[in-house]
Amino acid sequence: MIDRVPYDAWLQVGYLNAPPGNAINLGFVAQRIAELSARYTLNRIAYDAYHIDYLRPELENEGVNTVLTPHGQVFGKVKQFGLWMPRSIELFE
Repeated sequence: MIDRVPYDAWLQVGYLNAPPGNAINLGFVAQRIAELSARYTLNRIAYDAYHIDYLRPELENEGVNTVLTPHGQVFGKVKQFGLWMPRSIELFE
């Protein structure tokens, strides 16, 4: 692996959930989120703006009504929420 992270091992033990194929299938992702929202109380889902316009209808098709909160990756904080991926990862670590 290029970044030396054992994604395949994490996938096998259930730490990750990966859609089949070489590209992200947003229908599959929405289905998984629907499964998780049926199992847990999801207060909100943080997202990066890239392709969210494609994911929203998939979530609606699955009946997912969880609040979606913008969470930028590299271009700075979302002013309304103060979220920014590098800072969030830093705090998590």
